[in-house]
Amino acid sequence: MTVQDLPALNASLNAVCTVLLLAGFVCIKTDRKKAHVIFMVSALVVSAIFLTSYVAYHYMKAGVVTKFPEEYAVARIVYLIILVPHIILAALNVPLVVLTVVPAVRQRFDRHRRLAKWTFPIWLYVSVTGVLVYMMLYQWYPGEPQAETGEVSFENTLFEYHAEPADEVVQASFVLKNNSSADVEIIGLETSCSCLDVRADKKVVKPGQEALIEADFSLEKLAGTAEKFVYVRTKSPEFNEQRLTVRVTIDPLFEIEPKMLDWVVGEPAKEKRIKFRVLRDQPVKITSLSTKSEKAEVRLDVIEVGKAYDLVVKPVSTEYILLGMIRIETDCEIKKHRNQMAYFSVKRDESKE
Repeated sequence: MTVQDLPALNASLNAVCTVLLLAGFVCIKTDRKKAHVIFMVSALVVSAIFLTSYVAYHYMKAGVVTKFPEEYAVARIVYLIILVPHIILAALNVPLVVLTVVPAVRQRFDRHRRLAKWTFPIWLYVSVTGVLVYMMLYQWYPGEPQAETGEVSFENTLFEYHAEPADEVVQASFVLKNNSSADVEIIGLETSCSCLDVRADKKVVKPGQEALIEADFSLEKLAGTAEKFVYVRTKSPEFNEQRLTVRVTIDPLFEIEPKMLDWVVGEPAKEKRIKFRVLRDQPVKITSLSTKSEKAEVRLDVIEVGKAYDLVVKPVSTEYILLGMIRIETDCEIKKHRNQMAYFSVKRDESKE
């Protein structure tokens, strides 16, 4: 787990806390006191874990902020309306929870009930809005992490590129600048995928200097859009880790639909088709089809030479579970796209399980 995973963890903890709080509330209203105690103590433990994770996240990401995108003006107003009371009440909630729990431990339940009338709705609001804040900031309206003005900054944290199908490697570059009066040492360069090879032109960045961080993104078998990450760590007390995003798009050469053909155990072993279509002007011919499975028959129907084909697949029997693949060989001049794969299976009827 990296620092970038902590917001999702924190939101999950808030969601769990919400469920526990509601369960505890229902239990006390139905006079199930032991269950109430279990749920509320569990909510307290989850909240303590959340607080630890939240503090750790903001400590480790010092110098980096994720801002709500300004282009979503209305959503930003809603976000701020939720966020401002969330922050205020979250700060108030900690002492309130302590003040509410202590009388319960001392069995002074009258005082506990009086305080709980205030603590419970505040605690519940903080937990629910914690999930909403996460969803709005990281899922529904995600913003790119940005370095704050301080010891370290980046000219850009997102590299986008539209590659050609024949491209083997794309080189992404990012510039780190040391804005401080002391040396900044790069102590770690990590990636989210082995397809990225990352390096920096210097390990120690002098005051006022810049470091070039380059990442070679291997595009083998890539089609569509892929997003990978580079994590830069330094010894700077004001800056621990920055996530850099490499986003590459390659227009697919072929459409294979569906990629997987399915039969259900016991259904008639009828022929089904996979459509293979060439998406560029230059034609590509299918030269052969093959499967290692002896329990299915595969043949090729030519719809339009170099443009459209149907792969016709028929299992010998649907009595047993089966999983197989079809190797599609073409005369495409781009070697890495020359061979494609499709799949077929006979599976159990999940609706009856």
